[in-house]
Amino acid sequence: MENNEIKKKTNQLVEFKKTNEDLLITWSNKIKEIKKDLFDVYCLKKYLNECEPSYCSFRITGQCKYLEELSAFEELIKLT
Repeated sequence: MENNEIKKKTNQLVEFKKTNEDLLITWSNKIKEIKKDLFDVYCLKKYLNECEPSYCSFRITGQCKYLEELSAFEELIKLT
């Protein structure tokens, strides 16, 4: 691949981002919203604002479904 091809592809990517920035921001915000909803529904520690898997006794004992559901969601939208 020549340098001109790389520059052309890079410019196309930058133009794509500029053209679709609102869409990309909306996409990102929707993902954050759904992740927060999953946390609110599945986390058994209602006093937390985010998951602390290293310290979670529910996760360690297999009682928490949050990480499982989060993983399934991310697989669905191909983030993982």
